[in-house]
Amino acid sequence: MELAIAAEVWNKAEVGVTFEWVVFSGASPPDWKPYVWEILTHELGHFLGLKHEFAIEGPPISDIKAEGQGAVPLGVRDPKSVMTYAPEPPEMQQSNINSSKMFYVLRPNEN
Repeated sequence: MELAIAAEVWNKAEVGVTFEWVVFSGASPPDWKPYVWEILTHELGHFLGLKHEFAIEGPPISDIKAEGQGAVPLGVRDPKSVMTYAPEPPEMQQSNINSSKMFYVLRPNEN
């Protein structure tokens, strides 16, 4: 519900972008409904600037190509990371917390 309120604030501001709710039937399996908060945790990771755990070499469980686009690893790859794809809903790991903290102290042109 809070997400709907936030979207409506932006919609009323008329900044040239309108948020609409579109949910595809295959967007998430019905048995994942209890885990929506974990999926949103993953999406908020993107909002905070984090890429997928597999951004450099591609995910191990599908044919999705590596994202590249200047992705730089922060720490060791964690197969249980909230920022990866897995058969189970993702969960926050200590590696996600550590990487986020490292990300926000980086200065421009530091790798």
